[in-house]
Amino acid sequence: MLEEAGFETMRGRVKVDEYLRAPGYEDVFIIGDCSLVFNDEGRPYPPTAQIASQQGENVAKNLVALLRGGKTEPFRFDLKGTLASLGRHNAIGVIGKRKVFGSTASFLKKANDLRWLYTLGGVPLVLRKGFI
Repeated sequence: MLEEAGFETMRGRVKVDEYLRAPGYEDVFIIGDCSLVFNDEGRPYPPTAQIASQQGENVAKNLVALLRGGKTEPFRFDLKGTLASLGRHNAIGVIGKRKVFGSTASFLKKANDLRWLYTLGGVPLVLRKGFI
C-alpha cells in the first residue's frame, strides 16, 4: 500500500529521516508501524506501541512548531523497557538493564497495560477493559 502511494519501502515500511518525514517530502510525516527508524548502531527499531506513541508526540510538537514558525526537533527514541506475556501468570521483560521474569514480570505487564488503558480513556476504560 505504501508503495502504491509512491513511497519506497524497505521491510514493508518507509525509511524516514530524523524528523520522521518521508524521503523527499517536507510535509509528509510517517509514524508507527509504517515507519522504519534506525538506532545509532544502524539497526531498525521494532514497530511497537512504545515507539509509535513517542513518534506521535514528536510529530505533534513539530507540527505545532511548523505552524508557529518555530524550530522542529529530531526524533529520539527513549526505550522504557520491554515486557511480553507468556501466559496467564507468566511473562518476561527487560527494564533498564534488569531482566524480570515469572510472576514479577506478569504483574508489571498487567500494570503497564492498565496504565495504557488509563492514558487512552481514563478510569471508565480501565473498568470496562482492564480485567481487574
